[in-house]
Amino acid sequence: MIPILDEKALTNCLYAAQAAALRAGNRIMTFFGGSLDRMNKGYGNDKSDLVTKADQEAQKVIEKILVEYHPSIGFLAEENGFDLSQDRFEKPYFWSVDPIDGTHAFAQQQNGFAVSIALVAQNGDPILGVCYFPATGKLFYGIRNRGTWLNESPVSLSNLRGDIKILISEAETIPRERNAFFHHLCDTLSDINGINKTKPEMVTAPVQKGCMILTETTPVLYYGVPRGELGVSLWDLSAIAAIILAAGGYVSDIFGNPLDLNRKKSTFIHHKGFVFTGSKEMGNATVSAFKKFNYKA
Repeated sequence: MIPILDEKALTNCLYAAQAAALRAGNRIMTFFGGSLDRMNKGYGNDKSDLVTKADQEAQKVIEKILVEYHPSIGFLAEENGFDLSQDRFEKPYFWSVDPIDGTHAFAQQQNGFAVSIALVAQNGDPILGVCYFPATGKLFYGIRNRGTWLNESPVSLSNLRGDIKILISEAETIPRERNAFFHHLCDTLSDINGINKTKPEMVTAPVQKGCMILTETTPVLYYGVPRGELGVSLWDLSAIAAIILAAGGYVSDIFGNPLDLNRKKSTFIHHKGFVFTGSKEMGNATVSAFKKFNYKA
């Protein structure tokens, strides 16, 4: 068992994750715009099932760098199958890796795909995160108690006012009769002082949603209500959780508790929902709205 990582060791872990993300991004871009070797992972959902040769090659690059860098840190990655390795429960830290978050965006030659790498403590605490968007060259990274950066510029989250942008995916439907909680939440958030109105925006990839919290000039909320199946996994949320927390933002499950980013029963993390936002006030209001609402999945 490795000792608890000190500040210098954590800095070196950040450098290793950045190097892995950048090299994986370079490898991914050799496939971008070309014909894709599409495969099926067997999850039973078209979007969750999609995997390409680029995903697999990017993961090989990341795994080689990170495992060789510090073999005593565990390794969890999406393309390793249904959590074949259990070393994340045996070691003080593990890497949580999504070689391409937003594979559908990548396959459609859109820019919203990213390499996502996090260092997570065994207790599920996200320590640091790196998210790299190869098509745009944007590198987001953050480390606990030190801050968050976009490329070389520090990112600060202020108490933004104006219209709240709520990021949704195709899984959420907007008509009130089909998604009453969404409209209940909009009504609740509109009561926050300084907020004009709420409006949804369709964004598919989790990492892209998380990083928008850091870059938009108006408040952004990314949330998910509990699901029994088909939703985000540990590798989807670990890096953006670390980065947003390092920037001073708000991250919790829909009940207001810390995310369980090292869940023992499954890599599925949508079971208790989640809330990501740059404002603690907006995060608390979202949790409060859910608790007061008689939600039925």
